[in-house]
Amino acid sequence: MSMVWAVLFVVLKIVSVILLVGSVAIYFVYLWDVGALRFSYLLNLPRRLWSRGYVHGRQIYKKISSHIPTRASVFTRIIFAFKMILGKLGIGTVRPGGDRIELSLAPDYVGWDIWASIREFFQNAKDADDLGMAMSVVHDPAAQLLTIANQGARLERSTLVLGSTSKRGTEQRGKFGEGYKLALASLLQLGHKITIHNWDEIWTPSIEWSAVYETMVMVINIKPSILPTPQLGIVVDKVSAIDYKNISSKLLFDKEGVLAAQTMADGILLTDKQYVGKLYVKGIYINELPGMFKFGYDLFRLKINRDRSLADPWSLDAEIHKILNAALVLKILTAKNLFEAFEEGFDELQAIKDGNCLGSVIPQLMVAEFTAKYRETAVPVGSQTDSSYAQMRALKPIFCSQALIKILARGGLSFVRPPENKELDFSKTYNHNELTNLELNNLKTAVSFVNQVERTKLSEVGVVDFNSKTVAGLWKGGKIYLSRKTLSSKTDTVSTLVHEVGHHWGDDGSIGHRSACERIFSKIICNLAKDLESV
Repeated sequence: MSMVWAVLFVVLKIVSVILLVGSVAIYFVYLWDVGALRFSYLLNLPRRLWSRGYVHGRQIYKKISSHIPTRASVFTRIIFAFKMILGKLGIGTVRPGGDRIELSLAPDYVGWDIWASIREFFQNAKDADDLGMAMSVVHDPAAQLLTIANQGARLERSTLVLGSTSKRGTEQRGKFGEGYKLALASLLQLGHKITIHNWDEIWTPSIEWSAVYETMVMVINIKPSILPTPQLGIVVDKVSAIDYKNISSKLLFDKEGVLAAQTMADGILLTDKQYVGKLYVKGIYINELPGMFKFGYDLFRLKINRDRSLADPWSLDAEIHKILNAALVLKILTAKNLFEAFEEGFDELQAIKDGNCLGSVIPQLMVAEFTAKYRETAVPVGSQTDSSYAQMRALKPIFCSQALIKILARGGLSFVRPPENKELDFSKTYNHNELTNLELNNLKTAVSFVNQVERTKLSEVGVVDFNSKTVAGLWKGGKIYLSRKTLSSKTDTVSTLVHEVGHHWGDDGSIGHRSACERIFSKIICNLAKDLESV
């Protein structure tokens, strides 16, 4: 039995020695492969360490302090500093069995947060999905890994050139050739690790020292994949469950079925409360709409800036106009609901006013809603003066915002106040004690005649000199003005006063004005006839 244990001990010892020797051999082969065991390298190593480590120590310190991203964690900043020192010493810049591509991109070129960065990956993945390369999204909350993949998609190395894109001139989401490179740099700054599984290659971006640029740049390390897969998969670490919930809440891709009834050719009208005031472009959240909006919008053709954070104002108004117009035509939205939103002052009103939309039915439908609510004699007005003129014409003035007035005018409903006539302005005003006895008597007689029919006081009648000698009287703002030259004749004074009092019921030529004048004159004549009979 002791012999068996002795043999077993010898066998285990031999196996241990073999494993140890094999491990050391593999380690030395690795060192030889990266150039660390070459005779010239070993011979020059002391001098290299001395000249590059001591002589340039101060320069390295300055470089470290100016290039390490301040937004990263303390641990990440230590790693950056360590990589920078190794890069300056010329150590660790060789990648066995792969390529190292330096991008002339400063790590702090942009300061996107995690959402703005990962949004770029979703944007590209959805573009590929639209072209038939199925998109899949998997989040592992335990490992905090987010994987975005497309079957059949592939990243060409040419896309690493800043500004290079295959989407320019298309209707796809990204067109500037910057997005995913800037997203990689931002995520690295935030301390995330990204791995890109690109068919038969694995791309690993990092921030490293560049001997060419003598600064920290983004580097793409490319190695062959052990298990090639015909897909493009981007894996981002340190994506917590809270992060993923926030990210998924800003995407509409998984809600396409629910929103199908509200989808049109140019976008989606988002009527649910959770989307109110939010702007999306092709299913991806952009920002909160400026102002107060009744609905949210997912616009398919909206032009946005390079940072995907701001929309062109003219384009935004035009696209919202198209969506609302299509929603009315397809009966997704009722004209009554839109008119109520306009009257409540929501900013859709400004978009319709300023945004161009050929063949829009909105103005005509808004006129129909206005007339149905306020009756046919109603007109939109924007000032008290317009309201007074509308009442003079026996119309019903409805105060509206200038934007709504403009929209209703496009639909054929407007109230145009006649231009101010400077001839009706007066150059001088007289007190009653400045009048001659004849003029004052004629005025009192005319007021007494009219007052028997319509309540009129002497204090309500002003005496003036008009700029034009042909003007005998004026009704303005509820007050009556008579030309002084008219007072020289009792007949002219009475007829002019009756004419101006009649403006309480309408403007010149209107049925209300004519009827009032006829009624007042007939009553005056009847009263005079009674006085004659009693004499």
